[in-house]
Amino acid sequence: SHSVTDNTSAGFVSGKVGSEAKDFDGSDDFIQIDTQSTFSSIGSSSTDDYTYSMWIKTNDGGNNWFISDRVPSGTKNRRCELGINSDGSIDYNWGRVDGSTTVNNEIWHHVVLVVRGTNEYGYVDGNLDGSGSRPSDVSNTEIFMGSHLNDDGSLSGFFSGQIDDLRIYDRALSRPEIEALYQ
Repeated sequence: SHSVTDNTSAGFVSGKVGSEAKDFDGSDDFIQIDTQSTFSSIGSSSTDDYTYSMWIKTNDGGNNWFISDRVPSGTKNRRCELGINSDGSIDYNWGRVDGSTTVNNEIWHHVVLVVRGTNEYGYVDGNLDGSGSRPSDVSNTEIFMGSHLNDDGSLSGFFSGQIDDLRIYDRALSRPEIEALYQ
């Protein structure tokens, strides 16, 4: 099991998948998911494959994070950190991979991070957006939606926008599977 702390004030808005998405105000909203038993084994080894998939909608840009998955112990251990660069593209895993597709245009975008073998791949709307080397420090205990967890345990980089249909897989999705999720 896992515990969820919902620190969002706006609640739900009309979503992309189903009827509702979570709304984040960009100033102090976040959702914290304690993953010690549910997701702790996903990506816990430098040889494990895994995938994060979600829909986002935003007009925000510049060091704002919609997913941060790491240990709050000052060790920089992380599996997945996804944010918006100042040019409106996706920052996959704290600059390991920078995308080129603009996503801060108030349109729903499907964002996927696939970690396979020694590489990671970022996708936007079913298309490869960037690739690079996978993180080697991969243990974690918590997932934060709507913010970034700093080394000292504080939060920053609050996301302004909506997140819908977050999925975490214990395997690397194939391109056809990613395209099917986008459709």
